[in-house]
Amino acid sequence: MPLFSWQVLADEVTSSNSTNYNVKDVLETLEHALAYHDEIPTLDKSKIIGRDQRSALEDLDDDLSDLIELFESEVLIDSANSIPET
Repeated sequence: MPLFSWQVLADEVTSSNSTNYNVKDVLETLEHALAYHDEIPTLDKSKIIGRDQRSALEDLDDDLSDLIELFESEVLIDSANSIPET
């Protein structure tokens, strides 16, 4: 059993209502993106049939685009703007 669990942290942060998104979903998407990133060097550059570097890059790009949209959302920007400066 690992000493640190992202799952437990995600559940705690999400349940605290301190975010406007599900932290567990964010961490899962990041985990998938990392798996695609690690997979790319193991694949052929191009294949007519089957998985290749291009298809893994497309999956990685899709996940990263989803994350960028989340972090650039107006809800998060508004939340950040409501934090008082110290």
